[in-house]
Amino acid sequence: MTALSGYELRRRMEDNSIANDQRRGLTPLLDDNQIEDSEASVDMRLGSLFLAFPRGQTASIDWSTGVGCAVDRVEVPMGQQFVIHPNQFVLGETLEFVKLPSDMMAYVVTRSTWGRTGLIVATAVGIQPNFRGVITLELRNLGDVPLNLYPGTKILQLFFHTVTPPAPPARRTYTDAFETGPPKVSFDEQINQYANLKEFPFLTR
Repeated sequence: MTALSGYELRRRMEDNSIANDQRRGLTPLLDDNQIEDSEASVDMRLGSLFLAFPRGQTASIDWSTGVGCAVDRVEVPMGQQFVIHPNQFVLGETLEFVKLPSDMMAYVVTRSTWGRTGLIVATAVGIQPNFRGVITLELRNLGDVPLNLYPGTKILQLFFHTVTPPAPPARRTYTDAFETGPPKVSFDEQINQYANLKEFPFLTR
């Protein structure tokens, strides 16, 4: 698996000889500094929508019920801030809409400047081939003081890798999303299958 340089990433976006379905897309890129030819990543910006899990209103998130979980939706205009408090967990999103071809995947990494303040940015880390949509960001403040988050700020990096052979198209839960959303409940069928067994067959010796 080979990491792609900024030069190659830019070429894949701009080369008209590459079919549209195999061309990587990022929209909008607000300045040229988001992709540097000498680096191997793309800087991504924070969007305006945040989903917070209200404390004290939900006893637990139980995926077996199929009900899901309550979230508070907060939209923050450009120029204003969202305050994330110590130990708080919220969902955010990228400002950019991302389109990956079948031969490329990406990893989400917190920009070091924000990491040094205690902010962790993740999204289950991996972005699969053929993904299209805004990227949901799992934001956690591990520091000791509140942090002001401003939409439009460069907050994470995407590192791109080639996938060999190219992955076939697949319908995934969060593909084609134009904004972040709460977790979609999907109770594992194997839990139902083995619920009444005294021991799991694959652990039986």
